[in-house]
Amino acid sequence: MPQKYRIVPGTILPGHGYLVFWEDRHFGASSGDPGALIPFALSENGDSVHLLGPSDGVRPDYVEVEDFGASEGGVSIGRYYKASTRTYNFVAMACPTPGATNSEPRVGPVVISEIMYHPPEADAEYLELINISDQPVTLWDPDRNAPWAFTRGITHLFPRSPPITLAVGERLLLVKNAEVFQRTYRPPAGVRVTQWAGGALDNAGETLELAQPGDTDELGVRRYIRVDRVDYSDAPPWPVGPDGGGTSLVRVRERAYGNDVANWAEADPTPGANG
Repeated sequence: MPQKYRIVPGTILPGHGYLVFWEDRHFGASSGDPGALIPFALSENGDSVHLLGPSDGVRPDYVEVEDFGASEGGVSIGRYYKASTRTYNFVAMACPTPGATNSEPRVGPVVISEIMYHPPEADAEYLELINISDQPVTLWDPDRNAPWAFTRGITHLFPRSPPITLAVGERLLLVKNAEVFQRTYRPPAGVRVTQWAGGALDNAGETLELAQPGDTDELGVRRYIRVDRVDYSDAPPWPVGPDGGGTSLVRVRERAYGNDVANWAEADPTPGANG
């Protein structure tokens, strides 16, 4: 089996304990650690970490793998337990906690706050976004000269000229068909409505992912950093009413982790307004 770093034999990890490995001290090219068989570093464009147990020459007796996507500088990615489904997500953390219990997941600055994926009238689908931060957020990165985007679910790149800037607490509506949406719903005056570029929301459920631009990789491909993700479904434990029943999925706590069924509820549609 391929090995890049070999943990010192006899190392003991106590129950509920932590063991931290640092690039500069352990596995990196400048570490000097004899366990660094093939020194390496973790990529800001996304990577994969494999923990392998002893091998019989064919296969290891223990394997743990975590894949992670692009990330911002200074932001750690950690394991988060969702009690509602007894599952885990590996996501950006609110703050690094080496050697200690993980923090809560990082949330915002912009989140998906309402999902109308199966309206009674065809093509009246919409997504609602809200800026939950205490600063205006522009959905364009001038340093990287690239837009924010939906990278899963619908197809949409936010505009460059002029870019969309969301004020503190402002909501933005993305719709499948602007004419049908306006005929079906009446959002509050002043709420911006933008038709997305392509695709439709899956009535059976899918993954929606809002992302901001990251760096380009060695092949010149733009990598995107996840800002918010929701894996919604039309089956329990998700509410079933939004699947054609006229209601929508509404985020219960906008500043809490979004990819958790416990943070979503069925409600009458309120596009652009407080739910």
